[in-house]
Amino acid sequence: MTITYTPSSGSGSGAAPTNPTNPTAPGNGAGGGSSKATLSLPAVQHGKQVVGTVRIPAARSALKVRLLWQKPRGSNGRRTLFAAQAVVGSLTEAPLKKGLHSFTVKLNKRGKKSLARFGKLKLTLEVRITPPQGAVAVGAKKLTLKP
Repeated sequence: MTITYTPSSGSGSGAAPTNPTNPTAPGNGAGGGSSKATLSLPAVQHGKQVVGTVRIPAARSALKVRLLWQKPRGSNGRRTLFAAQAVVGSLTEAPLKKGLHSFTVKLNKRGKKSLARFGKLKLTLEVRITPPQGAVAVGAKKLTLKP
C-alpha cells in the first residue's frame, strides 16, 4: 500500500488532509511535489502483536497506528451482525527520521481476551502519518491475527 501526500512549503497556508477513503490521493498542500509512504505487513500474523514496516517520507513525522476489530454480535440466520468497531491496539511514535521504520503494535487487554475467545481476529490496521508541514496521510490495510 502506498500513501501519498503533498508537503506544504511552510508558508503558513495550512494544507487540507488527504481523502481517508482514498489513501493514495494527494493532499492540497501549497508546496512542491508529493511524497510517498509505503506500508508493508503480512496479511496473516501470529501472536499477540502486529509487526510491519513503513517508509517515512519526511524527517520529524509522527506515526499513529490503530488496530480496529469489528466485534461479531450474532447473526440473523442469513448473515453475521456486527457491533461497533473496537480499538484493540494502538501505537504513536514521533519524531521519526526519514526512511524505513519498523513498528510493533501490541494487543491491548480487550484484544488479548478476544483473540483467546475467538481463536483469530480479522483486523484493520489504520495508519496516519503526520509530516512537520503538509497534509496528513491516512491509509488502512486488512489482516488476520492468529494465536
